[in-house]
Amino acid sequence: MLVAGCGSVGSYLAEVLARAGVGRLALLDPEPVEPANLSRTVYAAEDVGRPKPEALARRLLAVEPSIALALEPRAVDALPPAALDARVREADLVLAATDDPAAQRALDRFAYARGRPALFVGLYAGARGGEVILTVPDRTACYLCATRSRHGLERAGGRVARELDYGTGRLRGEVALAADVQHVASAAAKLALALLAPEGEPGLRPFAEEVVASGATYLTLSTVPGYWFYPQVFGDTPGQGAYQSVWLTPARAADCPVCGPPEARCDPLEVPRRAPDAAAIARAVREAGDGV
Repeated sequence: MLVAGCGSVGSYLAEVLARAGVGRLALLDPEPVEPANLSRTVYAAEDVGRPKPEALARRLLAVEPSIALALEPRAVDALPPAALDARVREADLVLAATDDPAAQRALDRFAYARGRPALFVGLYAGARGGEVILTVPDRTACYLCATRSRHGLERAGGRVARELDYGTGRLRGEVALAADVQHVASAAAKLALALLAPEGEPGLRPFAEEVVASGATYLTLSTVPGYWFYPQVFGDTPGQGAYQSVWLTPARAADCPVCGPPEARCDPLEVPRRAPDAAAIARAVREAGDGV
């Protein structure tokens, strides 16, 4: 299993999965553990300064010494395309929990193209809500199509997504309660275990199969009352408050390069994963002009 992003969501999920018996994990994250991480991750004070994959590996080996771990202290876009492709192919399940929308989309492209189920987990602003998107190639919409559902709901009911740092292209970090983070991550953990369960297993497997069969593969959750569009759904239903959830049914776009018809799809190895360097382009233009 590939865990991309070892922060508050990814570190918690990795530990839950290790305790549940998942025997092999690849851990991918470019950042070190910082003091601010300690309130909502599985890391300890002694881990501060260590790369997150290394610190998480220490934690998981303390829980289950026999677990097999592969460590990638790099960002998704820092991995050569062939290396990312290999990591995805090796995995039975891809768990995307980065704070980089471009990285999430890259993982979506590779997982869908290589026939690997994937879970995309994210927290909304202030962890007042979050999402878990399940994708199974050729059975569900991809992550790209699913997030279009959120964009439409945000236009109607207000923005809930975290702000983007336009300097880095990543979502801005925010203060959040570990309890709220883990509420969202726990839903992803159960879906992950259900997807990893053998075919025909009667306990967990039906949980994921029913979600896929229904098409409602986009789970949204709230950790506060009266959240987002939820009052329109639940109205005056008695006994309602925080910890509500709504499963959305995303549609596949006819021209989607990830989950659309075969003629519309792109090989992820051929898709650029970084924006062109404007300075490099300008320099190349100048050099070309000098050579004329």
